[in-house]
Amino acid sequence: MIKNNSKTNDSKIKIAKKESKIINAVIEDKKTSDVKEKVIKKQVDNKKAFLSLGLLILVVLILFYFLFFYSPYKYSFTINNVPYYSNYYTPSSFFNTIKNEKIVFVSPLLEEENISPIMVNSMQLWNVVLNANNVNVVQLIRVTKNGELSYCQTNDGNVEINKVLSLQECNVLLNNNNWVVFIDEGKTSVIIEENKVKVFSPRIESSMVNFSVIKEIFPNAQESLDIINQKIYGIQ
Repeated sequence: MIKNNSKTNDSKIKIAKKESKIINAVIEDKKTSDVKEKVIKKQVDNKKAFLSLGLLILVVLILFYFLFFYSPYKYSFTINNVPYYSNYYTPSSFFNTIKNEKIVFVSPLLEEENISPIMVNSMQLWNVVLNANNVNVVQLIRVTKNGELSYCQTNDGNVEINKVLSLQECNVLLNNNNWVVFIDEGKTSVIIEENKVKVFSPRIESSMVNFSVIKEIFPNAQESLDIINQKIYGIQ
């Protein structure tokens, strides 16, 4: 009986050792699996971080491009420190086109309660030089109230007329196929559309910027202005 018990104990020990090995193997497998999961998770997290960083860099590059290089205009050029932009004209084609028009509307933007003499002077510069070059001029003054376009005043091409137009009537004239020179406040630039020229400048520089544009179109602009000044003021 003692011998049999010994064999039984040996068998139990062997079984216990075998079970212990199996348990240890399972534990090791579990540890290995956990390590692999951690490695995989770290790799995934790294990929996500690199992807996020890549997207951030891409967004910054796109913003940089739009801020410093992108232009919605086909043509851009600078003359006498005045930048011009257009999808329709190169400098020479624009200057020749407006020069050959029979009628040009000149449209400054004025505040009803705060009319700027400088903006009015800019309009007069266009009037004088266009008339001197046989281009009929129609004044179309846009008048604002509280920052909104309210109505227009026009002379219909006759200096003795001053007619008030409703906002609707004004918009019809502004949006038809006539050539219109817009005189506006803003950062200095000239936007040339198919039959519109928008001259932007700080108010205090309006006359200077507009006359710079006029001189590029009409080389005799200064001479025309001198003749008018001489007739009006007797300036030699």
